[in-house]
Amino acid sequence: MSEEITADVARRWRAFCDSIRDAGTDILSSAEELDDVNRAEGLRYLTRLLRGSFEKYIEFADPLDPVLFKMCDERSGYGGDNPDNLYSACPVQPGEIYAITGNRGTIWQFSFNLFRSGTDSQYELLGRLEDKDLEFDADGNFTVILGGEPRDGNWLPLPTGANQILLRQTFRDRSAEQEVSAGIRLLSKNARPAALSVDAMLDKLQGAEDFFCNTGRMMHGWSRDFTRWMNTLPMTDPAFIAEGGGDPSAFFYISSWRLDRDQALLVHLPAFPDDKLWNLALFNFWFESMDYVNFRIHTNNHICRRNDDGSYTLVIANRDPGVANWLDATGHAQGNMIMRAWTGGVRPPDPRTELVNLDDVDWDRKFRRWEP
Repeated sequence: MSEEITADVARRWRAFCDSIRDAGTDILSSAEELDDVNRAEGLRYLTRLLRGSFEKYIEFADPLDPVLFKMCDERSGYGGDNPDNLYSACPVQPGEIYAITGNRGTIWQFSFNLFRSGTDSQYELLGRLEDKDLEFDADGNFTVILGGEPRDGNWLPLPTGANQILLRQTFRDRSAEQEVSAGIRLLSKNARPAALSVDAMLDKLQGAEDFFCNTGRMMHGWSRDFTRWMNTLPMTDPAFIAEGGGDPSAFFYISSWRLDRDQALLVHLPAFPDDKLWNLALFNFWFESMDYVNFRIHTNNHICRRNDDGSYTLVIANRDPGVANWLDATGHAQGNMIMRAWTGGVRPPDPRTELVNLDDVDWDRKFRRWEP
């Protein structure tokens, strides 16, 4: 490598580091008025987001070397990830042919979603196959073909602009259901990944940089915007959900909450059909799901206690009130929450919220019936 190329690579690396530093400083500046827990998690958020940027745009970025990799897990959620979901993604390239093979397990539902996406974390849905649309053998095995000539059965075309396939899985009871096992391979006969070049690596680095800067700034922008609905839970515009790549089969309710130590935010929901699903989860200021391994920060209508009339009352608080359906705010004075509802396209009744003092609540009445 010539001295000129070496110097250019060094300049590009310094520019990358400067951009990451400046974006990180901007992002952290939005946490100045937050509690200590959210400020600490802001630093961790930057490290997790940088790791995710490298995975998405460097390690697993070649559509000619496809891998279905997990975008979010219990230690790397972002963008309002659902603790009842698993998200696996792979880059794809129009003109090529891919096969995804696997077994459906026993999970409640899953879907393959074909996107045009960019480093600004904006998505356009170009194709979708739900589990109910797929053909399986007697043991639950399946194969989905992406691209190539139209065919019957499990097939999705790869139109111009398509660049990502996402496998989204949703649990009702994560402790009892088995997730989908799936892998992807390239079927195109003459397609092979190229040896890594300096220019290609610099392009990958640029993608990671853009994703880190754009996504990080966008998430704290979300937190600022959703404070307008503080301690309420209105339905979110479906267009906003679509732009972020959200599940098109669900209704979303997104907002912020703020609590004193002795306060609780109650979320009241009406009775819900057993074959449908709602889920509610807590997030920190950065729209990362809170620690759902060590704390109960989310629930749904299949694992929480019902009221006497079939409705539900959830209790968001920083100390245990000694009642059912407590969601632990884990020391956060402020955060975000997202409720998702899968109702087959029929809008559900909106949830109702109520800010209360923990020591003044008649819990028997709150857990008796739906009070709109």
